[in-house]
Amino acid sequence: MDSDFKNKNVPEIKQFLKNRGVKTTGYKKSKLVELAEEAELQKIPAFEPDNYIFANKIRRTVDGVELPHPKTVIDWSDDLNTIPIIEAFDVNHYLKKHL
Repeated sequence: MDSDFKNKNVPEIKQFLKNRGVKTTGYKKSKLVELAEEAELQKIPAFEPDNYIFANKIRRTVDGVELPHPKTVIDWSDDLNTIPIIEAFDVNHYLKKHL
């Protein structure tokens, strides 16, 4: 994708990404350009950084389904034996599929 992001300076690209809730620390310009292009492609809307409720709702939305806020879930279990086993293979497979 050929976009204007390549012609912008790093602070402008970072601001574009931050306005959409994308973390920007630790990336070089080429990766920031790639992230900005992807955010634009996915039409991620900008939101006000002070609008916690909206940002929180976006973070809790997965595949179009809004998950409940963790503080509202009352049947959490402290027993870690009930969580599924996650192997390195599972993480690797997930990352390859989603990145």
